[in-house]
Amino acid sequence: AVPYEVGGDATLAELSPGDRGITVEVQLLEVERKIIDGRDGETEILSGVVGDDTMRLPFTDWEPRPEIEPGNSVRIENVFVREFRGVPSVNVSEFSTAERLPEPVEVQETAPRWSVRDAVESGGLFDVELVGSVVAIRDGSGLIERCPECGRVVQNGQCRSHGEVDGQDDLRTKAILDDGTGTVTVILDENLTAEVYGGDLADAREHARDAMDRGVVADAIRGRVVGHEFRVRGSLSVDDFGANLEASEFEEHAVDPGDRARELLAEAGE
Repeated sequence: AVPYEVGGDATLAELSPGDRGITVEVQLLEVERKIIDGRDGETEILSGVVGDDTMRLPFTDWEPRPEIEPGNSVRIENVFVREFRGVPSVNVSEFSTAERLPEPVEVQETAPRWSVRDAVESGGLFDVELVGSVVAIRDGSGLIERCPECGRVVQNGQCRSHGEVDGQDDLRTKAILDDGTGTVTVILDENLTAEVYGGDLADAREHARDAMDRGVVADAIRGRVVGHEFRVRGSLSVDDFGANLEASEFEEHAVDPGDRARELLAEAGE
């Protein structure tokens, strides 16, 4: 038997890389237009996120069509599935057909909660929730500079790809989360970093200028998150350098003492 599906209706949770000829009914949660260099020069594609009542996954539409609009619920026939950062990605091709559905497709609102160990061993999860303690903040956190060409982090005015550049300021946090089963690096973007720092990019610049030290921003973040327990939701990718979770939600996790006591009793009884 072949390890992948050919043809038939499937939920997003049932998809695996290698599946083809599949029909899905999904809601389009995020849609972004991109220009890529294709075989015939520059080509426009659509990419984003689709969801149903089982999970959310990334998608790409290689032949943009009017039905693929944010908020639409669609039935798409003849999609194929590739692997993208360790997770299945829904691919809509010139051979696919898309039809708007009169009723919205129900979408799973919450992400499944995994232990760090199981999540890392899975090889990648597009939408997952982890709960653990932040044990450290890694270098490259706080007020950083990015290359204006490629967006990579600039070290001492040097970009690995573009040499000496005039870096653009940004906020980022790389927090090490530990839940007792393993660790993962959680990456917070500018908005989530601003929330934990308690100020925006302009505040961070002023803070660094007053102290004559950019490191004070990372120190402030470290003081607010290390030793605290957080619930984090996002997309997990695993490679040779470790596991990274690009966070979409990051909030302090209030532990119910009763729940904690039950957890400890359950662990003691294992």
